[in-house]
Amino acid sequence: MRYAVLDVETTGIYPGGHDRIVEVAVVVLGTDLTVSIEFTSLFNPQRDLGPSWLHGVRAADILEAPAFGDLAGTLVEHLRDAVIVGHNVTFDLRFLESEFARAGAPIRRPPYFDTMSAALGLGAPSRRLAEACELFGIPLLDAHSALVDARATAALFARCCDHLGAARVDTLVRWPDEPQLGRWPAMETRKAPWPRAQAAARHREEVPFLATLVRDLPVSDTDSGHWQAYYALLDRALEDRRITQDEGAALREVAVDAGLSAGDVRAANESYLKTLIAAAFHDRVLSDSERNDIEEVARLLALETIVPRLLSDAEAGRQVESVRTGGADLKGRTVCFTGAMNAVIGGARATRELATEVAQAHGMIVVKGVTKSLDYLVMADPDSLSGKAKKARDYGTRLLAEAVFWNLMGVSTDG
Repeated sequence: MRYAVLDVETTGIYPGGHDRIVEVAVVVLGTDLTVSIEFTSLFNPQRDLGPSWLHGVRAADILEAPAFGDLAGTLVEHLRDAVIVGHNVTFDLRFLESEFARAGAPIRRPPYFDTMSAALGLGAPSRRLAEACELFGIPLLDAHSALVDARATAALFARCCDHLGAARVDTLVRWPDEPQLGRWPAMETRKAPWPRAQAAARHREEVPFLATLVRDLPVSDTDSGHWQAYYALLDRALEDRRITQDEGAALREVAVDAGLSAGDVRAANESYLKTLIAAAFHDRVLSDSERNDIEEVARLLALETIVPRLLSDAEAGRQVESVRTGGADLKGRTVCFTGAMNAVIGGARATRELATEVAQAHGMIVVKGVTKSLDYLVMADPDSLSGKAKKARDYGTRLLAEAVFWNLMGVSTDG
């Protein structure tokens, strides 16, 4: 028999509702159960990505990714005439069936083998892939990446086959009532795969706008210090941890009108980063989420090289110079939330309910939808594709990254 190991990462757990696939991996095994083909791609689900903290996919990663229907033909090539293998495989198959139906090419369930059931029968302590892999000495690093999970599941399937024998494995394959032939539709491939590694490489290759701005301004050996207007605009622009084309044009205009040099802009950018680090260290602990936020802001400011020094200064308790333009008056302001929260607070994953309570404690008015009068939309992912985020961008609503929201609320995050 031909086996194709399948793993999907999704926006949630309800394919019959509005949850979608964000990543698929297929590992095709040869007759000796060694890997013959590997395929993986991110998909643009055209909605919010759900718990990014779980699957590790950001909206920025899938902006150039194909829609499911654009790559369904390639998936069919790998899955046709194969027994589908997966860990809790019916979960993956339900999503696959939902996506093919959405693409206008419904499928009937193919034969499948569930490594979760097989591993439990062989003594695995739980249903989790990680614990089944540990039982058989299979490494599983970076779990919840589709390709990593599919590779681990392929190795687990091979171990199950060794322990069970071919005859027993055959009895554990769930066969459909009707013949397999003709179950998979003929579909064309309209776009190339977009693997997670390729998305990460593209992100690293991006040249931040502020790097080009500094490069284009006149060089000065001394800083004039007249960059308060630029700093204030930068503070506003980075609330959502992105610099849009319009924000970039405004920053350039302010810098040129004020006669700022490259040194002035670098000084303003560095002061902003120092302010962020000072806020993160106010409780003398730097969490993983705070470090990630600092590193992302440093990338946008083209200051990655000085982050280790600034963090070392903060960790050593040395005074960190910072500039503040005045906190926002939040009382009476309306706020709405979109996306699953990513921060860890007090040892637990933050929730919309907690964010609502904290916002209300600061006098904010929490609303469910985005209107033209909304003051703030808090986004767990700065590039969110949710309907709320799209509408807020159209209305010009102020967008806050989750890290900025918790900082404004004076809440320290753990990770």
